Amino acid sequence: MKSKITERLVAYSFDNVVAVLDRYSLELSYFDSSDWDTLQEEMISRPQPEFKPKIPQSSLSTIQAAVTTECNCRCSYCQLYGNPLIEKGAYMDRNVADSILSRLHELGQDALLIVTGGEPLLNWEVTRHLLTEAECLKVLFTNGTLITEEIAVMLRETSTCVIVSLDGRHHEHNAARRYCLGGGDTYLDVEKGISIAKNAECRIGLSLVAGHHNVYELSNIFAELVTRFAPESFGFNLQHYASGSDKKFPVRAYADELSKIFSLAKTAGVYVDQVARRLKPLVTRSFKYHDCSACGSKLVVYPSGKTSNCINYIAYSNGNDSNIWQERTPVTISGCKDCEAIGICGGGCPYDGLSYNNAGSVDRRNCIVTKKLLKAFVQDIYRSRNEFGRYQDISDIYSEMLTRGGISISIGHEIPKDKANKGSAWK
Repeated sequence: MKSKITERLVAYSFDNVVAVLDRYSLELSYFDSSDWDTLQEEMISRPQPEFKPKIPQSSLSTIQAAVTTECNCRCSYCQLYGNPLIEKGAYMDRNVADSILSRLHELGQDALLIVTGGEPLLNWEVTRHLLTEAECLKVLFTNGTLITEEIAVMLRETSTCVIVSLDGRHHEHNAARRYCLGGGDTYLDVEKGISIAKNAECRIGLSLVAGHHNVYELSNIFAELVTRFAPESFGFNLQHYASGSDKKFPVRAYADELSKIFSLAKTAGVYVDQVARRLKPLVTRSFKYHDCSACGSKLVVYPSGKTSNCINYIAYSNGNDSNIWQERTPVTISGCKDCEAIGICGGGCPYDGLSYNNAGSVDRRNCIVTKKLLKAFVQDIYRSRNEFGRYQDISDIYSEMLTRGGISISIGHEIPKDKANKGSAWK
């Protein structure tokens, strides 16, 4: 049970305990429920410090290179093909790639390069050029069907983190992820690609998109894929908006499954993006203003060299809009004012909020998920601290869950310079 105490404080009741969370400082306190009536009166009468938001002034730190808009697959939920495309079937050339490398050089080794498509391995020469020449943190997003031994060796030698799309086991994956020609089975090719990359000692993460084809099985999928592939990280993503998007997606089932995955990931010591980036503010007591680097710190470069702040927003912008969502944060959105999860949320995906709702709103799916996870966090922190009959610091309890194989950021959602940990994104 949850109840509001003051403007800042919210209480959760469980296990004969009352947990009190300061929504802004993210401090957590636990009290015996038998003492709660007296303590609550004291808290209500106690003067509350004013919360003065300090929206960070972001600067460019991430460049996402969409090296092609072509793909050998046609996934049922693809937002790239589900939205108006400015550049269809386009391939980036070396001149555009060199301009990206020049900008990355200016940003320094703390910058992040994300190489995507379409399917970036279809433009292998430019992809290789970027990953070989960039001297910063590098991530490649791929559907995994085109990975060869030669490619895998290069990815290992360039210390590239490889994120492979895999929506579950054979039947779940193939339900949504099919080849564009003939619609054939992709799972076996993805499985082969992951195995090749693992054998080459590449750093591998898996990225799933939740839909009706897998949402009720996400926790079971997680458990099986951890055993099968032992990836450094997982992403369990909501579908981004596209024309014809499923507006009846069972988001509460998704939230329930993520809560189960939180417990499983804690036991396994595995990074799960959608869990970690909401848990980290609570662990570090750092109010989260933005949930995406598109809010001022990311530049997306399309094959022609045209730019935007968001891979989806390109169809609706005039380019060079890296700061248009800088002020879009829970402290400036009226509907977020009274939310108990305001400090760990960051407002969710701005693009989805704008697309599913309107300019002054947020993606309500994110609200449901974040509140569900916050309650799970609050309960688990209490139980974990008392597991061995002594106090434990929460940074020790959850340290393995907050780092993906040495990278201490949520790729695409946090800036590479990890200010919360006062150091580099590499750990």
